[in-house]
Amino acid sequence: MRWGAVEFEDEAERHAPVVVLRGVGWRMVARYLEKFGGELTTGHEEPLAGSGGLAAARPRVLAEVAGKGWRARLHEEVEFTGALRTNRVEVSLSGEPDAVQQVVLGLRRMTHLEGR
Repeated sequence: MRWGAVEFEDEAERHAPVVVLRGVGWRMVARYLEKFGGELTTGHEEPLAGSGGLAAARPRVLAEVAGKGWRARLHEEVEFTGALRTNRVEVSLSGEPDAVQQVVLGLRRMTHLEGR
């Protein structure tokens, strides 16, 4: 599992960061967020609209997890490189700045990649 760098372009983005995790599915990320006091409010898979072929068969997963003072929206893409399949989960956070910061720090600890 890899942790994507969190970079903020402005102050508003600092309070609504997007965290990118690779090599883990949206269900595992939702479980992590539940450990921080969140509750899965929605979660479903839907086919990608698009050009047909294999892309149309690959699901896009959307889920929301809400906790005290924060909300996370999960979006998963499955990427293929040759025969290798990897998951890429974007976690869009919003809410009270202190609560959001605690969730981001918690995700870093849960993925054992803090400080890297």
